[in-house]
Amino acid sequence: MSINILDRSPFAVEVAAREPRKHHKKKNHKDRRVQQTAQQAFEVTAFPVINQQPFPPLFLANLPPMQMQTPHNPLRPLQLEQIRQCVKMNPPFLQDKTAFYPATGNQPPIFFMPFQGYFALAKTIIISANKTVYEVVNIDTEELRALALIQVTSENSHQINNEKYFHQKFSEVDPQQEFFVAGSMGDFLIDQRLHTGFLMPLMKGGDVAKYLNKHPETNGEQIMQMFAHMLQSIAIMHHQGIRHGDIKRENFLIRTNPLKPKISDFGTCSLSDPRIKAALNDPKIRSPEFVRYGGLGTGRKADIWALGVTLAEMFGASDKDLLGLGSAVNSMDDNLIHQWTQHLANSISLKNPHAGNVIRNCLHVDQHHRPDIDQLMLIAKNQSIVA
Repeated sequence: MSINILDRSPFAVEVAAREPRKHHKKKNHKDRRVQQTAQQAFEVTAFPVINQQPFPPLFLANLPPMQMQTPHNPLRPLQLEQIRQCVKMNPPFLQDKTAFYPATGNQPPIFFMPFQGYFALAKTIIISANKTVYEVVNIDTEELRALALIQVTSENSHQINNEKYFHQKFSEVDPQQEFFVAGSMGDFLIDQRLHTGFLMPLMKGGDVAKYLNKHPETNGEQIMQMFAHMLQSIAIMHHQGIRHGDIKRENFLIRTNPLKPKISDFGTCSLSDPRIKAALNDPKIRSPEFVRYGGLGTGRKADIWALGVTLAEMFGASDKDLLGLGSAVNSMDDNLIHQWTQHLANSISLKNPHAGNVIRNCLHVDQHHRPDIDQLMLIAKNQSIVA
């Protein structure tokens, strides 16, 4: 069955959504459920089928997922004004639903988010295996934001729903966005594939790892101030009974003030129920209990371990030492783990004694003897890390 995609009637939208797609390979039941979810999203998000120029309803069928056209140069004011006029001529089908306008000609793709407005893609920031992050500009206010776009699959749908929940929660807990990179979210149907978009502040400073590599002149006192702010963000999470599950330098982002990095990436967050298996995280930051119990029994104390490794990395711990610690943890030999943790703490102590002491406390083999976040902040305060 075919249908004129220029038809904006509700009937046309509903029929187009329900029309089965042709597949040469037989899909399993999980894939069918994801496809059904995509079809339902097509119906409820009112994907804009535009019947006016210059927004022809072009599906990017010949491009792989998330490889959307983006301009190489920043959008000029004249382009933004043209986009504003076009959008006024072609409003979304429903104002309380998300909408996507594909790229055409020199015009970039445009996303509509309820209560947020229209955002035009300005440039690609990050392309990874599971997500693409774009710099977008509000066509009315010209404010720059970041849009993380993830294609929904049967493998990642649970993690995406998890991230949606915690984005909403941390937006409420931290409305001023002093500690968390959280924002609005919405589902989009792009090339008839369901995607979830997270609209967040643009973190111009990048992540902590890249910042420290770019600014080797950053001294120990400044690194300690950065770590103090990171501790405060994790304290807010732990006081809510939430573990992050993937604490590392790359997940702390800098907006303008490098001394106040904010935590991001909430796909591995979880309420700290020891009966729930923890998500697989970076091998370098796995705690001994994570390896020993296969993820079960892994609570907030695993975040403390990861904070210790993260601080060591911020002070330039060698790959040899980090890999040695990781191998020791995988061996589940407590004596060997203890030797490596002491070696790592001692090597950092040569650069900054206070940091070495914090790392030594974080990397205790037995999680029951490891400090919780309040105790760690007290240790940090006594070491003049937290003001």
